[in-house]
Amino acid sequence: YGGGERYIMELCKLLKSNGKEVIIYQPGFQAESCEFYGIEVRFLPMDFGFDTFFDDICTNFSRATLEEFENVIYHLPEYGSGLQRENSILICHG
Repeated sequence: YGGGERYIMELCKLLKSNGKEVIIYQPGFQAESCEFYGIEVRFLPMDFGFDTFFDDICTNFSRATLEEFENVIYHLPEYGSGLQRENSILICHG
């Protein structure tokens, strides 16, 4: 995988080593979650075409995590273009 994926995996390992619960959300066409290197991956529905920015993905992520997580990290700015949570961090690895 590329630089962004490597970056997020290292961040996940660091958070887990500090006792944090880590779950990755990403766009996908499958409904069920899976595990990647011991980290749960949940998929956000992709029922739209590709564009420069993904407002729907960002908004779906914000709503899906609002009740379950105290803090979240948005990784990559094109996913941070919709509704964002106030208690979050947005990272651009470039």
